[in-house]
Amino acid sequence: MPPRTIKTDLPFTAFSIEADRDYLLARHLNTLGAGFHSRAGFSCQQACEKYLKAITVQVSSEYLQTHKLVLLAEACGGIDPFFTQAETRQALQTFDYFEQVGRYGAAANYDPLAIKNEEMQTAGVMFWKAEYIQMLDAFVHKTRSLLDFEKVQFSDSLAAILAHNKKDILAGTWAGRPPAYVVLTKDNKFFKRI
Repeated sequence: MPPRTIKTDLPFTAFSIEADRDYLLARHLNTLGAGFHSRAGFSCQQACEKYLKAITVQVSSEYLQTHKLVLLAEACGGIDPFFTQAETRQALQTFDYFEQVGRYGAAANYDPLAIKNEEMQTAGVMFWKAEYIQMLDAFVHKTRSLLDFEKVQFSDSLAAILAHNKKDILAGTWAGRPPAYVVLTKDNKFFKRI
């Protein structure tokens, strides 16, 4: 059954601000060790989902009611060819694996990387690779470049973090360690220290 299309009067920033939070959490969780990698993956999936929905809301004031990143990317394909590229689709498929397992662990309904054979059975196990964060960084950088924050007169939180603008909700309220600026820029080819 195809996903339902939802009309909205909200600006795209209703999704992008949440996506920014998930993006920062994914980058931070990635540094906390293997015990948190499924949560890092889930935050990657959530960030991508919300950025994709932000793109369609900006263009058409609607979004698909689905969590499947590949379906959301198809809806964005007519907006920018980036969303139809094989590399983009592969990254999104990778993050789709975390939608259930990152949230529910062994109780997940969708566990495509589980091993079930005579010698071994696993459930809720996700395999994390260091390049996943770089894949996320590239996706976020390109996708956010398509969002027009000035047009809706809303703060671009990641730009605010880079500029050390404490008036922004994310830049000004982050109380964790390391600082949001370090979480955003450490080992990031796209959002770099200035």
